[in-house]
Amino acid sequence: SSSSSSMDGAPAVPAIPVLPEHAMANALKKLDKNDLLGALADIKLTVQLLSKNPQVSGVALRQQFSMASNYRLVLQLLLKDAVDFKARKEGWQIVCANLSNLLYRIDVNPRHRRVIIKHAIRRNMEARNFGLARPLIEKLMPDSPEPDLVYLRNALKACDENNNSNFGVRPLPCPKCQAPMPLGAAAKECLECHTNLFFCYQTLQIICPSNMCVCSNCRGTFAAAFAQTHNFKCPYCEVGTLASPPDAA
Repeated sequence: SSSSSSMDGAPAVPAIPVLPEHAMANALKKLDKNDLLGALADIKLTVQLLSKNPQVSGVALRQQFSMASNYRLVLQLLLKDAVDFKARKEGWQIVCANLSNLLYRIDVNPRHRRVIIKHAIRRNMEARNFGLARPLIEKLMPDSPEPDLVYLRNALKACDENNNSNFGVRPLPCPKCQAPMPLGAAAKECLECHTNLFFCYQTLQIICPSNMCVCSNCRGTFAAAFAQTHNFKCPYCEVGTLASPPDAA
């Protein structure tokens, strides 16, 4: 039989080419179902399709690359968190809490941001980081449904009972001035030298403009040492070039 007709003789439906937005939508559906590996595969497909899509260019294309790269980072952190949580090696609570605090800083749509904040609250409560958990709880409470409110109220009570202390984390030195940095998701600036703080998408270490590179396409941030070993090619969007930001001095 002809390849252009179906088994019953009716004309065959031509294959619909997969578009980046279709792959991205599939990824988000899988993320909603907690299929992290499936979602990550679709995000990587999205990136591949965007790099070959002549219909989108300029700012719009960079925005799509940026969103795909952000979700790729979220998924890889969630997968690492799941591995560390399952292994439960010594200090696993600290590792998972630190990962969740990085997750909270990534720009994703509001629905998934709520999921990430809930995840960060659970991980910080497990690590007995009551001081880090409290602002996240307070941020989530106003718009939470009643079933979530029960957990959040109990978590807030536990924070009060433990004087909002943090047991699972220690301040890290600022990569520029070495002063102890503030803890938690809000740590976007050193309180001593006021340099902006970022983290490397690949190594997860805290970096500042003087020791980082930024992707020209998706705006992902990477440690300068990693960028050099990767030939200054972005491993996330696979298109952009990694270079020091203009204000790196």
